[in-house]
Amino acid sequence: MDNREFSPGVISNRRTAIAVHRRLCDANAPMLKLGRFYCSALDRGIWGSQKAMAKELGVSTVKVCRTVAAARLPNEVLALFSARTLTFRNASTLDVLVEQFGEAEVIKRASAIPVGTPVADILAILSTGQKAPRRAVRVSIVAGSAKYIRIDVPNIALVAPRLKELEDVINAVLGSNVR
Repeated sequence: MDNREFSPGVISNRRTAIAVHRRLCDANAPMLKLGRFYCSALDRGIWGSQKAMAKELGVSTVKVCRTVAAARLPNEVLALFSARTLTFRNASTLDVLVEQFGEAEVIKRASAIPVGTPVADILAILSTGQKAPRRAVRVSIVAGSAKYIRIDVPNIALVAPRLKELEDVINAVLGSNVR
């Protein structure tokens, strides 16, 4: 994480931190910039907790928590997203993937993704470890969930009548590992 823009000389006390936060909000700063600011303030001990910081800055604790979590994701993964395409939902999905597969594996998968890849493809590749062919079925983890998968198909009308077969195939592949 790069906190150089929030170096100790820039933010040394609460009053300064509150003023910097106000400027960031007025400028509609991207999530990662806010997250790095929050991390920097917490790391310096300006506030003792995310909850205390959120209360004094007048933002929700949930927003601070999610923004900090996004800022703490691996830089190699964050580099795949522009400042405006990384949403809380995407960050939550990335967090689940890191938890599920481990940071090293997600970074490895990210290294094979070219910059400029569409967000849906980034998430599919990070979820499966394989490049998704165009106009094909894509399977990914549902944002913010370690329990559900999402199947994207180019023509749902062709798949809908065969959902039971699809379910049977998935159960057969997983065998006795299904709980």
